Amino acid sequence: MTIYFEAPDEYDGAAPAVFLAGGITGCPDWQAEAHRLLGDLPIAVLNPRREDFPIHDPSAAPAQIEWEYRHLRHAYAVLFWFPDSGDVTQPIALYELGAHATAGKPLAVGCDPNYVRRGDVLHQLALARPDITVRDNLADTCKDVRALLAAAGGYGPPSPSSGRRPPIVVLCGSTRFYDAFQEANYRLTMGGEIVLSVGFYPNPLAEHGHGEGVGHDSAEKVALDELHKRKIDLADRVYVLNVGGYIGESTRSEIAYAEMAGKPISYLEAVSDNEHVAGDLHVPHRQ
Repeated sequence: MTIYFEAPDEYDGAAPAVFLAGGITGCPDWQAEAHRLLGDLPIAVLNPRREDFPIHDPSAAPAQIEWEYRHLRHAYAVLFWFPDSGDVTQPIALYELGAHATAGKPLAVGCDPNYVRRGDVLHQLALARPDITVRDNLADTCKDVRALLAAAGGYGPPSPSSGRRPPIVVLCGSTRFYDAFQEANYRLTMGGEIVLSVGFYPNPLAEHGHGEGVGHDSAEKVALDELHKRKIDLADRVYVLNVGGYIGESTRSEIAYAEMAGKPISYLEAVSDNEHVAGDLHVPHRQ
């Protein structure tokens, strides 16, 4: 059975995820049907369509776009469906399709025969991704999602024969949280991800750390912080271990660096607006 996540809930699990991209505003709730059609698979379904979007909250649209940005990149595959929406062109979905088609993301794409920009989708994808067949119904588009997952070596972590590199995740957080680092390392490794972590635990508050026997001066601390940023460069995503909501100065610097590099970031515990290091992003609610 699928596990289902709807914006703004965060997904940072190891199960392969499928993002439901396509029209929302002025469009029928096709996402519910897609979820039903994929409901027997052991995957995560990520749905940006919210049952009750707070349209009058000025912070809601930026938060929605940031959620979609993170989860589109976390997903293994993206299902694009462009329903018949009259004169509504679904511009954000078109933008997302262009961005991820040129990035080589595994995509399943479908357009209702009456979608107003169907011709554009057909011609642009024929140039950018001739490997993709644009379907004219949602059921066949969902079948393409199944084929993408099966070709990757099944519905779990990539197999050695799949030719697909396992995703790389880097852990960030205070070295006082030794147990949290070990638990996350074990869970993500067993889920099929390559885990990059800290080299040792110099914080004296770490119960099983190295603080009492291994010291380092301020210059070494700076060098270690820079080394961890190189790990962020290598990673596909960042997982912040903000135990009890704690995010220290070094971790904040790593979060800011990861955001500038466009890395998807998820957190062990939910973060408030004043905890999350995010750039200013002012965009309208997606269509």
